[in-house]
Order: sequence, then C-alpha cells, then structure tokens
Amino acid sequence: MLVGLSEALRLIFEKIKNDPLGYMQWYFLGKIYYFLNWNDYAAYLGFFTYPVMISPYFDQKIFLYTFIFSSYLHYAIVLLSLFGVVFCILKFNELMLKNYTSVMFVVIMLLYFIFVHIIGFPISRYSVPVLPSVYMLAIFFVKLVFDKYFKKQL
Repeated sequence: MLVGLSEALRLIFEKIKNDPLGYMQWYFLGKIYYFLNWNDYAAYLGFFTYPVMISPYFDQKIFLYTFIFSSYLHYAIVLLSLFGVVFCILKFNELMLKNYTSVMFVVIMLLYFIFVHIIGFPISRYSVPVLPSVYMLAIFFVKLVFDKYFKKQL
C-alpha cells in the first residue's frame, strides 16, 4: 500500500498524540540503538547483507567465537564512545582551549550522522562509515578518564 506524505505525517502525529513518551523514547533511544547496533536487522542472519550459501561462520567455531566476542566488544566501545560524546559536549570550552578541535569535529560529525538517521531510517549498516570515529572517541574518553584519575589532569 502506497501512502502519501500527508497520510504518513498524519499517522506519525496520531502516534505522537497517543503515546508521546513512547514515541520520544523510540526517536531518541531506539533509533540511536538501531543505528549503532552490531546486528543489522535488515540483513540475512543479522550480519550478511545478502543471503549466503557458504561461510566459515556457519561451520568453523573460531569464526563464531570471534563474532560473538566482537559483538560484545562493540557494545562496550559504543557505550564508551557515547560517554565520550557527552563528556566532550559538557567540557566543550575546556577541550577547545586545550586544542582538541579535531576531537570536537569528530563529535559533531557523529552527532550529525545520528541526527540524520533519527529523522531517517536507522539501519546499522549505515553506521559503518562512522564506526572508526566511534572507536576513536571511545579511546579518547578512556584516555581522558585515565589522565584525570591517574595523572590528575584535565
């Protein structure tokens, strides 16, 4: 069934009116979760973009173990990165004075990607281009925490 723009907007506003907190939770938590998720729910078996007949992930345990380990590690890294984003926003002026402009650029870029996909369709494969930035922000946040609590700086 094809739905026009006015009908789609009417349905969205009706859902907002019926469950505003649930809709806000979906937009500001759910969509971010699906965008930064390890598994792609639109993909075959969660990680293949297209159906696959043969793969070492099907019959070799080492591949399965590395996949499981990587998925747990991914969630930990994404969480650290999001803490890093919040920290960078809260300490914006302080970080800019210490010449961390490149880090702030990465934070702004990541927020841009997240907000675009909040408006649009948050499939985890769309986050692949920003994953290196996510991982760098996680490392940066760990470094800042280490410096603060072990070197007594920042």
